[in-house]
Amino acid sequence: MAVDISSLILAIILDFSVYLMVVISLNVEIGLTGVPNFGRVLAYAGGAFIAGAIPGRILQLIYGLHGDYILNNPSIVAEINDKLFEQPLMALAILILTLILAGIVGAVLGYISSYPALRLREDYLGILLLVAGTSLVIIGITYPPIVGGTVGVQVPAVFNALLGQGSSLYYKISIVLLAFSLVMLLLFNLISNSPMGRVLRAVRENEDLVEVLGRDIGVIRGKAMALGGFLAGVAGSLYAFYIGSVFAGAFDNLTWSFNPYLMLVLGGAGTSIGAMLGALIYSTLYHIIDLYKQTIGYYLHFDAVWLQYMLFGLILTIILIIRPQGIMVEKAKPLVRPKVKDKET
Repeated sequence: MAVDISSLILAIILDFSVYLMVVISLNVEIGLTGVPNFGRVLAYAGGAFIAGAIPGRILQLIYGLHGDYILNNPSIVAEINDKLFEQPLMALAILILTLILAGIVGAVLGYISSYPALRLREDYLGILLLVAGTSLVIIGITYPPIVGGTVGVQVPAVFNALLGQGSSLYYKISIVLLAFSLVMLLLFNLISNSPMGRVLRAVRENEDLVEVLGRDIGVIRGKAMALGGFLAGVAGSLYAFYIGSVFAGAFDNLTWSFNPYLMLVLGGAGTSIGAMLGALIYSTLYHIIDLYKQTIGYYLHFDAVWLQYMLFGLILTIILIIRPQGIMVEKAKPLVRPKVKDKET
């Protein structure tokens, strides 16, 4: 079977960029603060829902288009796209506005979900956050006015309007998504090495000591989960614009909560290099298995789709047994900034 290497690399880069943003948002909460957020899909889906519900309706009002946005979504979005292709500045403004709104919604959802962290143990907290993420998806499916329910909605093609049409479009989109993911990675590094990062690690290591020192654990966890939610919300809206549509049923916990957690554990929680390695290894293995699944399935005598779940489950089990800290081990950093002695005169 002939393999198109360029298409394979493009698919890996696109998935890697999106997953890296989600893993970084999770790394702020789990890696730095120690909050077991198994409901990452909550803020991520919230950002995608904003992209599916807000920019199209705003542009419909601006361009004076008639009709119900949900019932007549394909025709309305098609007219919007025709106008956006002639107005790239409008597309850029809508993209920026949507990213800001999606980040705010993600931050709010993250902050709200931090309240149970004050009263629940880690295992119960993880289960509660898992249920919270699923609940938002269920609302999106059962209440069509948000993002079309079981049918979904198309979103304005802002990337097409900004980057142009043609065979190179997805290569350009991959560069944009990769740039966003690297910016988030840089932001994570800055936070990790800042006084805020030291406080977050102190809560992770010994929250009782932090309370004795007069810091409010609830406020600290709330800030961490709001920041993680902001990043996840931005990632969700970018994914919606990249895909070109929003379907609530596609935001499942396996894909957007457990898989990013697997990547983080695989690469090494609390480290930026670990987040990159985890996302890259997962994306590469996923697409290689997907590419050769028919051949593999012929020899295994069962659908190779199940091989992906079995393989990644096996990898997670091995990592937890042999190297629970992941491939990259977080370097020990002082929780208190060392004092610089004055030079003797």
